[in-house]
Amino acid sequence: MRLWYIYLGGNDPGSSVQRKAVCQINELRHHGIDAQGIFFTPLVKENMDLSDHVRVIRVPDFVSNRKYFRNYYEAQAAYRFIQDYLNVHESEFDFIFLRHGTTGSEYFKLLKAFGKKIFLYIPSNTIAENFRERQAAPANGFVGSCFRWWEYFRYFYIYEKRLIRSYLSKQSGVVVFTNEFAGILRRQAKGRVNFICNRDGADCEHVNPRSADPDRTGKVKLLFMKGSSMAQPWSGIDRLIESIAAGGKDRFELYITGKVVDESWKKYDFVKLTGRLSAEDLRTLTDQVDLGVSNLANYLIGFNETTNLKSREYFACGLPFIQANSMPDVDGTIAAQYYLNLPNDDSMIDMDLVYEFAMKMRADRHHIQQMRNFAEEHLDWRVTVGELSKMLKEQASA
Repeated sequence: MRLWYIYLGGNDPGSSVQRKAVCQINELRHHGIDAQGIFFTPLVKENMDLSDHVRVIRVPDFVSNRKYFRNYYEAQAAYRFIQDYLNVHESEFDFIFLRHGTTGSEYFKLLKAFGKKIFLYIPSNTIAENFRERQAAPANGFVGSCFRWWEYFRYFYIYEKRLIRSYLSKQSGVVVFTNEFAGILRRQAKGRVNFICNRDGADCEHVNPRSADPDRTGKVKLLFMKGSSMAQPWSGIDRLIESIAAGGKDRFELYITGKVVDESWKKYDFVKLTGRLSAEDLRTLTDQVDLGVSNLANYLIGFNETTNLKSREYFACGLPFIQANSMPDVDGTIAAQYYLNLPNDDSMIDMDLVYEFAMKMRADRHHIQQMRNFAEEHLDWRVTVGELSKMLKEQASA
């Protein structure tokens, strides 16, 4: 089975998305699928190889006099280029694993052209996420607000709805991360959709367990690793900050890595904004904190369950964490004791409960190794992509 993993935007070697895609490709190959990564981006000067089986293809610069909705038309031009590239090389692959991108006219042409050759990978609830991002965007006057929402409905919402209703059933399979998300899409789709549920994994080979500190005392240190440059209100950081301010500012410190998107965070003494850290500095910080923070407001995008990348990374490095979602592949196992499942709503977080959980983890001298062992046995990409490989092979031979 020859599979091309297509990803528009795979140019940043430091991004978690690219690392995830590369891990998936490596493990697909390990499990007997001849997978090749073909990443497309306009942000490189020339075609280049990331590895023997991952290639970055330069997308030509978008030349247009368009003043409005430029991002939409630029993305469609890129998908037109991708389709042309696939047409030329069609004899080199049997199936396409397409990471979902910006819907639109050219995107639909690509889906229609290759139809049952495509496994469409949808890693998030894009309609809800885009809505919440725009809702949280800074006010830009009445005209600016109207323009922003017109763009959302005309160049995003309508196309995404059309994708779900008219195209999902025409692909060989649609890969999502939970049965809950599959249900959300299934209720909107027309026709029978072949959903393949596949959870995120952990790159245990390249993530070392953190160093234990048997004598950790003082304030409870929380770590939120912010990977996106966008606001992502479903992360629930504002909810956490407000809860600490109301019931724990003398007991907690919250470290936020990555780009600052809300300047109001700086007014809180307990919030420590680190900026983007090197791998070495992030590792040092991870050794020093008590708890990680995963998403705390996923109700905003319609999720009560998750198998997200961040939770797997916490398990791999042995860092207990808090989040407001259950995890179908962790709950009911011994590993469930290492995360605190908080209410998935807009209520104030019970910081006494969080503090008690942190003290319990401080007292557990074995939690780092036990979390790591669970990650290696159940959450590693070797395991999760192994499950995906089996389902892809079964569908390909059906």
